[in-house]
Amino acid sequence: MLIAYGILSAGIAIALQDVLRNIAGGILLVLARPIKAGDRIQIQDTVGDVLDIGNLNTTIMEIREWVDADQYTGRILTIPNSFALNQTIKNYTKDYSFIWDEIRILLIYGSNWRKAKETALETASPTIAEFEDLARKELLLMGEKYFITTYEVRTNLFMKMEENWIEMRLRYVVDPRRRRIISNLLISSILEALEKEEDIMVGTAVGVDLMNSTKKE
Repeated sequence: MLIAYGILSAGIAIALQDVLRNIAGGILLVLARPIKAGDRIQIQDTVGDVLDIGNLNTTIMEIREWVDADQYTGRILTIPNSFALNQTIKNYTKDYSFIWDEIRILLIYGSNWRKAKETALETASPTIAEFEDLARKELLLMGEKYFITTYEVRTNLFMKMEENWIEMRLRYVVDPRRRRIISNLLISSILEALEKEEDIMVGTAVGVDLMNSTKKE
């Protein structure tokens, strides 16, 4: 009987320990406010938008998982608040409601890369302009609270020479909730613009490798 009571007491103690940790995490979330309802967050491999912060649990609308992009899966997740005590919280929207995203474009050697760069930047500019102005203003406000080393948010394009192709990366600011929509719009419009140029050849890593192998043979 004593052994049974001992086991029961140990089980209750462990259960209460988890409850107390969740309560402590809930208090920390209220006082420190690392997240709030509406924020897009990531805790370990879990990503989603915060729907509610309760006393014991936080509820989020899940994104990613089997959806290979930042869009909803339709699942509602309940996370014990103890995560606030020992987990890194990645907040996509706290204090700054924009993120930097990149699009990768591969050019076959021999392409007019100067024209390709100019075309990509000119094509992207109208779509990204609305984000740049707001992103710059928010970054200036962040500078009043944090030590910010740069206030540069202009769309830029970086280039890298690989063995079989020239890699271009278009870097731009965007609303994280519109990331996939804007990325798709930019890719479509840039590809359409580049395809009109006879001296610009866009490829894929596999396609370029195969092309170069054929030339060697």
